[in-house]
Amino acid sequence: MNPSALDDTLSGPARLAVSTGAASQAELQSYDDPVREDREGWLRMVDRFLVEWGRDPQALADAGVEPPSGEIIVLAAKWAERAAKFGWAAPTRVVPTGDGGIAFELRSGDLFQSLEILADGRALLTTYIDCRLDSRYRLA
Repeated sequence: MNPSALDDTLSGPARLAVSTGAASQAELQSYDDPVREDREGWLRMVDRFLVEWGRDPQALADAGVEPPSGEIIVLAAKWAERAAKFGWAAPTRVVPTGDGGIAFELRSGDLFQSLEILADGRALLTTYIDCRLDSRYRLA
């Protein structure tokens, strides 16, 4: 079929947007709220904990506990920014693992997830459902 033969059947470009009333501005905004809350939750973890830990990683040192290095703290902040960007549920807490890593933990009902940044820079995402291991993935 000749593409120019279709010209008569195609409408011109829309010049004005038409409001359908299918969703109010408040409804559209409420749809975005959970995503915004999760994004802000991740960034709050960075601001409240990782920035502080980065100022003095040795403040986390305790008898027999290895604090995360500055490099691991920066890497954890990058993972948090990535998770926020992709809309992952915000963690309920962030903790040093004791062996030089950092874990972001999410607990919601029967679900427990941990995004752990290991001391060697690798990342693991572990999911437990009803206290049973469901999955474990190494992330790139």
